Amino acid sequence: MERIIAEVCRWPGMYRYIRPPIRRHFSTVFPYGILYEETPNMIRIVAVMPLHRDPDYWLHRLE
Repeated sequence: MERIIAEVCRWPGMYRYIRPPIRRHFSTVFPYGILYEETPNMIRIVAVMPLHRDPDYWLHRLE
C-alpha cells in the first residue's frame, strides 16, 4: 500500500480520471485501488477500493 501511495504522490496526474476530479490507481500486487483527488497543496485519498465491490460504493464520500 505504501508503494502505491508513493507512486500517486510522485506522479499524481499520471492516473486516469474516473469522475473528475477523482482519479484512480490500481495495485498490480493485490486487489485494491486508490481513489484520490489532487489539489494544489495535497493529495486527498478518497477511498481504498476493494476491486471486487460495486465500483460506485464510495460516491457518498464526496458529499
